[in-house]
Amino acid sequence: MKDFFILLISRLRSNLKGGIKNGGRSTVLKFVLRISILLLLITTSKIYATDSLKWDYSKYKDYDYKSFFDSRYARQKIKFDDIDYPLLHAAIFYETNRQRVLSALSPFIHSLSLEKAAHEHSIDMVAYNFFSHTSVIKGKETMSKRLAKVGIKNAYTAENIANFSAIEYQLGKSVFAPSQNGGYFSYTYRGEPIGNRTYMSAAKAVLKQWMGSPMHRKNILNKKFKYLGVGAAYFEEENFYNMPYFKVTQNFASVRGS
Repeated sequence: MKDFFILLISRLRSNLKGGIKNGGRSTVLKFVLRISILLLLITTSKIYATDSLKWDYSKYKDYDYKSFFDSRYARQKIKFDDIDYPLLHAAIFYETNRQRVLSALSPFIHSLSLEKAAHEHSIDMVAYNFFSHTSVIKGKETMSKRLAKVGIKNAYTAENIANFSAIEYQLGKSVFAPSQNGGYFSYTYRGEPIGNRTYMSAAKAVLKQWMGSPMHRKNILNKKFKYLGVGAAYFEEENFYNMPYFKVTQNFASVRGS
């Protein structure tokens, strides 16, 4: 698309320089030229904007939960064929910190080691079709074993897990599935599609679930924990019309890890 506009602009300029005498035609060509340049600028800015939205771990030092949720990172839609897992993990991390601060607690510090353990557990839960703190993988059966693999031993630790919808579905509502409905989910037949969550709304959805559960809430607000890592994995919920879902894990610890 970008190359097309560049070629079009070049030809329009050539025609204008060629000394077209017809004033009306020259005016039209100038108008088309201006529109083409504008479209090229829009297309190019979108390309650069998309490239700039990828999250990397170095950005944790530049953001707190307020600046993160004010950023373009948080507001972009999740594309299921190109999920930015580090960004999804960051969104859940920062929403967890928002909940901490609301309770007058210090925010967590990000731990890449805890994130690695959490992400691997979520991936395992999807790959082996289980949902539990007890893994079916040899050597990873318990949270303690999983955290030991990333250098965390003799520390205060805890773990939260959750399943949640990756689209803006309201739990408990009747829904028309893609097979019934022209290829998409909606609340009414051929009605407005239920869209993909943004990274921000995904984080808020899973934290709402955890904060509504006394045991999960207790882990999030535990003063003994200083570090947090989050990991998620995408799957399609076969027990609910293959709706897009995430399994997600939080790992908490009093030490950072290796």
